Amino acid sequence: MAIKDSHGGHRGKGQLPRPMDPGAVSAGYTEAQVAYNINRAIVQFAKVPDTSDTTGTTINQNLSNIVRNMNLYSGDYHLSIHLNAFNGKASGIEVWYWAGDAASKTKAIELAAALAKLTGLPNRGAKATTSFYVLRNSVGRTLLVEVGFIDNPSDRKAVIGHEKAIGETIAKVMGHKVPNKPQEPTKPKEPTTPKVDLSKYYTNNPGMVQLLKDDGLFGKNDTEFKGGYVGGTYKKGTQFRIAGIKYSKSGYPRLITESGYLLTANRSLVKQINTNTVSKPKPKYTNQQMAKKVYNGEYGNDPYRTKKLTAEGYNAKAIQDIVNKM
Repeated sequence: MAIKDSHGGHRGKGQLPRPMDPGAVSAGYTEAQVAYNINRAIVQFAKVPDTSDTTGTTINQNLSNIVRNMNLYSGDYHLSIHLNAFNGKASGIEVWYWAGDAASKTKAIELAAALAKLTGLPNRGAKATTSFYVLRNSVGRTLLVEVGFIDNPSDRKAVIGHEKAIGETIAKVMGHKVPNKPQEPTKPKEPTTPKVDLSKYYTNNPGMVQLLKDDGLFGKNDTEFKGGYVGGTYKKGTQFRIAGIKYSKSGYPRLITESGYLLTANRSLVKQINTNTVSKPKPKYTNQQMAKKVYNGEYGNDPYRTKKLTAEGYNAKAIQDIVNKM
C-alpha cells in the first residue's frame, strides 16, 4: 500500500500565499500555502507526483484540473491535503474517505490517529462521504486529510512550522519508509595501486637525456600519459634538457623538459648524457628541403614545430621564412 500521488487543496493560478483560490484564510495565513507546505513534504519524502493545480482561473476549473492530474496516476491511494475552518473554536484532525469502502476507512482511521498523536490535536476520526468532488471523480481510492482548523489559534500553532513532520508522518502511515542512509565507503587496508619499481626510472633530475628510441612529449599536466604525444614523435638520439620531475598518481616519475612538456623517465627509453659532451645534431636536409616537409605538415604547428626543428639542429626561423614564401 502506497501513495500514487498527492496534492495541496485549492490554489490554481497565481502566486502563493494568495493564489486564485487561497481556501480558508485566517490571521494572515492561507489554507493553500499551508497545504502546499505539507504536500511538498509528502512528495519529497515518498517520491510521488505532485498533482496540485497551478493553472485554474476559477474554482470549478481548479477542481477539474486537480482530478485530471490525479487520474494520470490511477490506483490507490490519492491524497488531498486541506485545512478546516469553522467558528474559530472547532479543533482537530479528520480524514475523509469514500462511504462504504472498508479499506479506505481503515486507512483513514489510522491516519487520523497518527496525526492527532503527532500534533496533539483532537482526533475527530474518519469521516465518510460521497459528495466531495475529488473523491467522487478520481479513479482509485482517495483520502482527503483535514490537518486542523486554520481559524483556531491552537491548531495553527500545532500545524504551522511543523509541515515537514506532518507530511512525512502521512507518507509513513501510507507505507513509505525512511530512505536508508548511504553507507560510508571503507578504505582498503592495502594500497590498491601496484608498487612501482623505481630502479627502472630516473628519480633525480638527470640534467640532460637522449632518446634511445623514437618517442614523444606529453602535455605539461598529463602525468598519466593519457593525452597522447604533443607535437608528434622525436627521433632516436634527440636530446632534451630536463628541468625537474613530476609523478603520476600511481607513483611513476615523469621528466619535465625545459619547455615544460613531459617525457618518459624510463631508463630503457632515455639515457642520461654528460652536458659537456652534448653536441648539436647535424642537419640531414637543407633548409629548402625541410621547408617542404614543414609545408606538407610533417612538423605540425607551433610551438611544437619550432621545438622539434631546433631539437633536430635546424634554424627554425630560417625554415619558416622559406615556408612563408611558398
